[in-house]
Amino acid sequence: MPQPIKPSPLLLLEKGVLYDEQRDRVANEPKADRDLVPRCPKHLSREQRREWKIFADALHNYGLLNCANEKHLEMIATYSAAWRACLDQINATGMIVEQKKRMIMNPLLFSLDRLSDQIRKCSDKLGLSSTGLAQLGSLISKAKKKEGIEEFMD
Repeated sequence: MPQPIKPSPLLLLEKGVLYDEQRDRVANEPKADRDLVPRCPKHLSREQRREWKIFADALHNYGLLNCANEKHLEMIATYSAAWRACLDQINATGMIVEQKKRMIMNPLLFSLDRLSDQIRKCSDKLGLSSTGLAQLGSLISKAKKKEGIEEFMD
C-alpha cells in the first residue's frame, strides 16, 4: 500500500524546495479564498460545547482550526464530555462496586478506556497529539533556520 500524499505546505517545510510533480501539484491544490472558522454545532449539550470550545481554542492556537476538521472537532468534544461524565460516575461509585453480592471492578472503567482511545484517535487526526505538535514544531524551526542561513548568505 503506497504512502499517503503529504500536503504541499508540509512538503515545503520538510524539503525546502519542491521539484517536478510536487511543484505541479502545488499549483493544482485547492486553496481557500478566505479562512473559514467552524461554528460550535447547536445540537451539542452544554458540556459538549464547553469541550468543543476548549479544543477549538487549542486548534486555533496552533493554526489548525479550519472547516476541514469540523467533524473531528465535534467528535472529540462529544467523546471528551462523555469521558468526563464517566469519570464523575466512577468517582461517585468507586473503582470497585458490588454486583450480585460480589465485588467487581467498576464496568465504567472499560467505557472510560474506550473513550480514551477514541479521544486519542481524534486528537491524532486533528494534529493535537504531542508527537504531531513536536514534528510540526521541528519542521517550522528547520524552515526558519534555513531562511536565516539563506539571508545570511545573500
